[in-house]
Amino acid sequence: MNKETLYLIVKKKLKENKNNLSIQISDLIQSRDNETKSSAGDKYETGRAMTQLELDKLKKRLFNTEQMSYFFKKINPKKKEEKVTPGALIETNHGFFFISIALGKIETKKNSIIYLISPSSPLSKTMINLKKGDSFSFQKRDYFINDIQ
Repeated sequence: MNKETLYLIVKKKLKENKNNLSIQISDLIQSRDNETKSSAGDKYETGRAMTQLELDKLKKRLFNTEQMSYFFKKINPKKKEEKVTPGALIETNHGFFFISIALGKIETKKNSIIYLISPSSPLSKTMINLKKGDSFSFQKRDYFINDIQ
């Protein structure tokens, strides 16, 4: 997979995540606001408190997703990297790594798995400034860099 295609896939996934979180927040607010106070006041207050906690969690996830989107937009998908830096797509003997945002793994149509990792992750820090053909060890595993985009 090339970096430009991967970039578009990740951008789409971030947008979907933001939309889904916004919908969940909206639905939860609507549900909370439509609740009527029952004669069992404590049960009503507990329900509202639980709803508020869930709402706070969703808002935090949305904020984090927006932050990731902001940092992700700074990556130039057309730039060919000569060494491992933020924005690089690295092919190793143990898989592909895209140093961009911590979004987990993405499975491609060709059943390849690409791990999206943050530049501040321990693996990224281990690989930083390495070049094609270099090798390194991480968590008792030996890696070889086959290619960098």
